[in-house]
Amino acid sequence: MKLTRSCPICENNTGSELQTIKMDIPSNIKLTNKYNIVSCNVCGSCFANTSSSAEDYDDYYCNHNYYGWWRSYNSSSESDYLSISRILDKWFDKTISVADMWCWNWKLLSFLKEKWYKNIIWIDPSYDSINELDRIGIQWAIGSVYGKPDKNFKKAKIVIMTMVLEHLLEPLKAIKNITDNYLADDWYIIVTWPHFEDLLLDNSPILNNFNHEHINYFSVKSADWLFGRCGFTRIEKHISICFNHNDNLQFSNIVLYKINLNNSQKILKMKQLLKVLMNMYQEFKIGNWNLLKA
Repeated sequence: MKLTRSCPICENNTGSELQTIKMDIPSNIKLTNKYNIVSCNVCGSCFANTSSSAEDYDDYYCNHNYYGWWRSYNSSSESDYLSISRILDKWFDKTISVADMWCWNWKLLSFLKEKWYKNIIWIDPSYDSINELDRIGIQWAIGSVYGKPDKNFKKAKIVIMTMVLEHLLEPLKAIKNITDNYLADDWYIIVTWPHFEDLLLDNSPILNNFNHEHINYFSVKSADWLFGRCGFTRIEKHISICFNHNDNLQFSNIVLYKINLNNSQKILKMKQLLKVLMNMYQEFKIGNWNLLKA
């Protein structure tokens, strides 16, 4: 069948219908109240064939979906945070620059701050979500997975996206944008998302996984394909298992990806480094000449 929404991984526009999801959506929200879960005819990935646009989702997440600073994390999020901190401890030191991107609240960064990570920043498109951060001493910047950050943002060594991937209408575009505008050299991304591979073990209500927000249903393999298209390779994977706040068993994928630089990218990086060294040399030479004249 012809799809309304192209495959978020391979961008193919044909697929097979698996299930219809119907919901009651408030009239002031522009998102559709019905979509088909489909599988791509080319790569086999599963996703919601929603008719809602990028503008509809931007409006929803900026104006209607507000979790806020007050929402405390539960056992499910704490289990994910522990796995993330173990990955960071294994691969990096405490001085690494970490950007938490578009998460539902800043509790992960508060958790990492307690673990002595100091160079951390929260990125969100809405000012309403960040008003509390100044009080607790966490840096923040206005930015979006689809747009550039504000001018004061310094690129991070690693970006973390916790439970974001399943919400993105255009995940390929988002990852490319994050790579270009939010990550410094030797780019790393830690990403978590619901473990859809074995939903039979997940006893939470069906709308916990299939709803107006969750529109991508990635396996680790399909996520590898997605990040691979942007030059990333998976270097570590965990599955977090816990009980959520409703005492339902819940599973999460937690994966660390690293960029693989091709030859052209390596040459570009070398040219950039050479330019910096030449500028430093010129400044050094001018400084010494001024000393001699003095």
